[in-house]
Amino acid sequence: MPRTRWRGSWVDLREELALWQSLHQEMYAATAEEMGLAVTRQTIHAVFALLDGALRWSVWDGSQAQLESEVDHGVARSRSLLEVDAGTRAGT
Repeated sequence: MPRTRWRGSWVDLREELALWQSLHQEMYAATAEEMGLAVTRQTIHAVFALLDGALRWSVWDGSQAQLESEVDHGVARSRSLLEVDAGTRAGT
């Protein structure tokens, strides 16, 4: 299969990545607000830092069962950050 070459500039790529990251963060913030949590940009950045660092704190052994456990831990940790910063508990 032939490789295709990306024809944009690095500036274009960075701008596009920043746009997609911003959209993702906005969706995450909207979801938190739907859960009844007041969030700040700093809180969302903290959650993304947590998730970006998952390879450092997870102990996934490659199995499906362990993956599900690690996903559950990631959700619990990110929800905990949201709740601490919002001063409330999700779903209550």
